Amino acid sequence: MGIRAKRVVLHMDDVREIAQVRVNGHPAGLVWAPPYDVNITTLLRPGLNKLDIAVTNEWTNRIMGDHDLPADQRVLRGPIPPRFGPPIPLPDSGIAGSVKLVLQTTN
Repeated sequence: MGIRAKRVVLHMDDVREIAQVRVNGHPAGLVWAPPYDVNITTLLRPGLNKLDIAVTNEWTNRIMGDHDLPADQRVLRGPIPPRFGPPIPLPDSGIAGSVKLVLQTTN
């Protein structure tokens, strides 16, 4: 008897802050807390598949980034809150670590 796939899971080691996963144009799931796993089994098809991961991070990064841009290049419109003290390091954002497909099997 051969090994049969039970589930195919997209696993991301770490996400800051939210990841929306789409497979072949269809929503697969949204993750914002560990484990960053999305079951994509039913959305896969034979041959090539298209995977999209859209990550949204904190507004903190955008606000701090706009501080250093000329007004015509800023993403946010309107007044920017004042910065008190020296700039602080930006929080981590995006996907960190590996992204992999995990085949969960049964005999």
